Order: sequence, then structure tokens, then C-alpha cells
Amino acid sequence: MNPRHAKSLASLAMGAACLGLFRPGADAANAAVHIEGHVQAGGGAVAGSTVTLWAGSAGDPQELAQAKTDGDGHFEIGGDETPAAGASLYIVAKGGVAEVNKGAVENPALSFLSVLGGAPPAKVVVNEMTTVASVWTHACGAACKSRPPPDQTYITSDCDIGGVQGC
Repeated sequence: MNPRHAKSLASLAMGAACLGLFRPGADAANAAVHIEGHVQAGGGAVAGSTVTLWAGSAGDPQELAQAKTDGDGHFEIGGDETPAAGASLYIVAKGGVAEVNKGAVENPALSFLSVLGGAPPAKVVVNEMTTVASVWTHACGAACKSRPPPDQTYITSDCDIGGVQGC
């Protein structure tokens, strides 16, 4: 390689590194998070809902970012904070005006959840279904006293969620 070209490439790489465009060893697990999505209730938008992105781990949950939904229930949320390694990300949407309730006012009792895991998707929906799915899947793990080895079915006699045996 021409020495002038090598110097130019080195300068370009240094400039990109200073701007944060290139970071050796960087990957999705230690990058800041940006998520776009919609909050819905009854199949319609929830306007003015407060959407909070959290990182949960063995310690106290960490609030990473907060946003409000627009009139179509759309939000964009993200921050410069990097979640701790092994953290599970989740979104909580609270309050807002549900489009399905024509003439409704702010409903502070609205509350939805969506557990995203360690590698969240770029786009999400937060609604009744994601709330039930998030609660159900995480209740099973919390209620069961032991987990079988990976090569066995996850149905045990010591796991009883709401009268349903096994998870």
C-alpha cells in the first residue's frame, strides 16, 4: 500500500474513533439503545403516554430513557447510557389517552409492559398482549423452584401458576 494512502486511512480511522463512529471491540451488547415503537390499547393508539426504558438485573432497575407518545401512539426512545452486561431491557408505558375511547381524557390508570430482553428489536409495540406475555413468561421463572436440565421438558410439579401446573 502506498505510504500516503496508509497515512490517510490511519487519519480517517482516528477521526472516526474520536467521533465515536468506530470503536474497536464494540458490539450490540455494549452499545447505547435506540428503540422506535407504538403504544396501543384495544387496537388503537394511546396518545400522551409516558414511555420509560428500563434495564433490569440482579440489582436495582436502571432507568435508561423516557419519552412521550405522539397523537398516533408513536415514540422514539434511546439514550447514551449503556445497559450493564447481562441486563434485561423492558419498556413501561403509563397513562395517556386511548384512541378507542372517543372523547376520553387522560387515563393515569393505563399501564403496559413489554420485556425486550438483552438485545432489543429496533421496533416494538407495547399493549395489552405484550403486557400479558411479559408477565406470564416471567412469572413462570420466578414461581418455579428449580429448572430442569436443558435437555428436559420444562414442566415440573413444583411450578403452579394460577392453578396451571408447569410452565
